Amino acid sequence: MNVADSETVAAILSVKDFEYCDDIKNADIILINTCSVRDNAEQKIWNKLDHIKG
Repeated sequence: MNVADSETVAAILSVKDFEYCDDIKNADIILINTCSVRDNAEQKIWNKLDHIKG
């Protein structure tokens, strides 16, 4: 995962009045920034998305 990229996007969203929220059920958007170069990393993100969708 690229922390610097996530921080950049978070700063841009903050300027647009978005706020960090601890509960995804209360989120207007969900940002997941990961590396898909490795198969294992890509599989983890697909699993996470399946979990979020319920």
